[in-house]
Amino acid sequence: MFAGGGYDTVLISLRNRPSVHRKLFGDLAGLSQRVDGVLLLNIALSEAELADLAGSGLAVASVGMHSVPWDNVGIDNAAAARTATEHLLGLGHWDVAMLSGSETGEPSSSPPASGCGASNRLSAHIT
Repeated sequence: MFAGGGYDTVLISLRNRPSVHRKLFGDLAGLSQRVDGVLLLNIALSEAELADLAGSGLAVASVGMHSVPWDNVGIDNAAAARTATEHLLGLGHWDVAMLSGSETGEPSSSPPASGCGASNRLSAHIT
C-alpha cells in the first residue's frame, strides 16, 4: 500500500521485551533519521515517552491508545464484545469462552468485568 507512494514500511514488534522498547524509544532522534512516521498499535508509553514522541518531529498515529496528543483510532471494547457474542449466539453457538490477557502477555484468571459486552449479552440468555 505504501510502496506505490514511494514509502518503505518497517515493522518492529516490541515482543513485550523492555530492552526492545528502550532501544526504540530511547533514541527518537536516531529513529527520526530512519523513518518519517510511526504507527503505534496498543502500546503502553510513559508520560515522558509520550511527550518525547510528540516533540520528536515524527508523524505519529496510534490504534487502541488513550489520551494521546496525536490521531488515534479507538474501539468500544464492550460494544465489540457484545456484537461478536450476539453473532455467535445468532449462529446457535451457546458454548462460548472468552480468552483475555494483559499487555505483558500474562493470561488473566479474573472473570470479565461487569461492563463487559460478552458477559452482559450472555447473561441475558441464561435461564
